[in-house]
Amino acid sequence: MSPAEVYRCRIDGTTYYLKMIDKLFSNTTYSVRREAEVMQWLSDRLHVPALLEYGQAEEKEYLIMGEIKGRHIDDFAGTPLLYLTYLVKALRQLWSVDISRCGFSSRLDIRLQELNYLLEHHLADVNMTNWQDTTDFAGPEELYSWLCNNRPPEELAFSHGDIGANFFIVEEEPYFYDLARCGVADKWLDIAFCVRDIRDYYPDTEYERIFFEMLGIEPDYRKIEYYILLDEMF
Repeated sequence: MSPAEVYRCRIDGTTYYLKMIDKLFSNTTYSVRREAEVMQWLSDRLHVPALLEYGQAEEKEYLIMGEIKGRHIDDFAGTPLLYLTYLVKALRQLWSVDISRCGFSSRLDIRLQELNYLLEHHLADVNMTNWQDTTDFAGPEELYSWLCNNRPPEELAFSHGDIGANFFIVEEEPYFYDLARCGVADKWLDIAFCVRDIRDYYPDTEYERIFFEMLGIEPDYRKIEYYILLDEMF
């Protein structure tokens, strides 16, 4: 769903990935330069792809990365308890990263400034047919105004920022990719995206409750719904 271009390349029997995006997105969390720098910072903290090269060529940012060989998290959706176990494990690994030394922020002030930039430059997803059925706003401007006026307090942790479908399982361990939105943020951002996926896979079931039991925390539905709404125009 991002505006980036991604190419799978085979060179001498080895697979690499080239990711590119227009420099219009350089100051947003779509930036692949930002993603490359996050990847570099995380290389000894979490399992992430190998960063081979990044830079700018003409009007585009680019990065070249190695391949992750494993099973995608969505492959486990047919085994709900295992799927939930891996979601919880991924969240706990993200939260284990020490944010005192993290120079990347994805906090609400950053994300709302970014969304304003995307709206002003006609780069946001304002197609309301792509929104959740429960998103009841007259249009993008009304939703943006609501997001600005209803910001929840933030419980800071290291956040993936788009965790839903963006990790693989390799020998029982999460390997993360699509890292451009990583940084210090409210931990409920990642929880909200997990809840959204659980609802999509298992509607009208108790798996959402089981997920929170596994996490050992009570759900904060105000924050969950806020962060799902925040993602509507990205």
